[in-house]
Amino acid sequence: MTDRMTVLRRLAGIESHRDGWTQEELKKEPAVQTEASAPADLLLKIAQKHFDVETLATRKSDRMDFKEVAVWSIEAALQDAYAAGLAAAKKPSKKG
Repeated sequence: MTDRMTVLRRLAGIESHRDGWTQEELKKEPAVQTEASAPADLLLKIAQKHFDVETLATRKSDRMDFKEVAVWSIEAALQDAYAAGLAAAKKPSKKG
């Protein structure tokens, strides 16, 4: 039977090793590449609305950097992000 970490590694395009992550694996680019990223202020607004966070910056504190979140909150945040992406795609391009 395949364990959860093996499945996640396969989805990310990283081969599984018995000893865990190798330094080469940690340096690899993510499996999913995006040409543009969402505006930081939009991501923060969605996170504040759904996850009750003050900032998305790492504060190097488990208490401040990790949250327990209900799946319906994750779904609602993803719905908002998707809607924002659709709205952005419908806007005329600023490229000439």
